[in-house]
Amino acid sequence: MKSQQLRYGWSHVLACCLVLWLGTGCGPQIRAEGTHRLIPPPDTLVTVWGDNQTVVKTASMWLKMRGLAVVDPSQVQAALQAGSKSIIRVPGEGELLQVADNLGVEQLVLVGLSGDIRAPAIFVRGLEVKSRRISWIGNARYEDYVTSPSSNHIIIATCRALAAAWGTLDTDPDNPCSPAGGPVQPGAGAQHQMDERPKP
Repeated sequence: MKSQQLRYGWSHVLACCLVLWLGTGCGPQIRAEGTHRLIPPPDTLVTVWGDNQTVVKTASMWLKMRGLAVVDPSQVQAALQAGSKSIIRVPGEGELLQVADNLGVEQLVLVGLSGDIRAPAIFVRGLEVKSRRISWIGNARYEDYVTSPSSNHIIIATCRALAAAWGTLDTDPDNPCSPAGGPVQPGAGAQHQMDERPKP
């Protein structure tokens, strides 16, 4: 059942990306930047945390399609609630790292959305749970206003930010959320910038 849901979720992400690319051939410019110290190897246990579900789900799918084992954020949420009397609250980074460690997670991926809804900006950061060091970091933003903003624009920007952070700038140019292309060699530090207008 879970595998069917994951396939459906990833198909939905790819479909949204395709619709966006077909409909925004002359769309606003996206700029993405990123750097990494260490790319996690396949089967690394990670979880994604953020305040925007579209960004969280997209990042989770992107990482899973690149071979990582992704712990559902609901498990982290349940662990947080189990240790608190307050149901609605914003956990701190230290608390998230502690919960992730208790769950056996090796890397905590923090994602965020900011800016005007017509020109969203995405931020992604991978933290090693044990050492609490930053493994990789990236961002992507629309430099011009989007005429008709939608979740599709957020999906595209999230994939761009992740690709820049990991150095996977050889992904399918017609679909940045595609699993095509691979990361640079693990452990190779690099910095990447991408400035590309969506293609029809």
